Amino acid sequence: MRKFPGVRAVFHCFTGSAEEAERILADGYWISFTGPVTYKKNDALRDVVRLVPTDRLMVETDAPYLSPEPKRAQKTNEPALVMYTAAKVAEVKGMGLDELDRVTTENARRFFGWA
Repeated sequence: MRKFPGVRAVFHCFTGSAEEAERILADGYWISFTGPVTYKKNDALRDVVRLVPTDRLMVETDAPYLSPEPKRAQKTNEPALVMYTAAKVAEVKGMGLDELDRVTTENARRFFGWA
């Protein structure tokens, strides 16, 4: 990405390390989380959630893949299941789901230039 300064980017479906997230954030990019943040043995990814400032945080479905717990055994992920991902991110960030909804909606508006 360093070859493209000034390009806005969101690191979609982030499952990387804290060190990778720190580099991404230092370069001004955004990070989005999907179902894996809800997986029981994914404490390291939840630690990354704690690092991401709320003004550069997004959640997404990555449908039809990566269904969140407790729907992980479901064959197809769907947009309605993003609520499980959002609930886990809100819990990790120490905020209510309504607040996370407000924050991530505003982030999407800013990132995509929606009025």
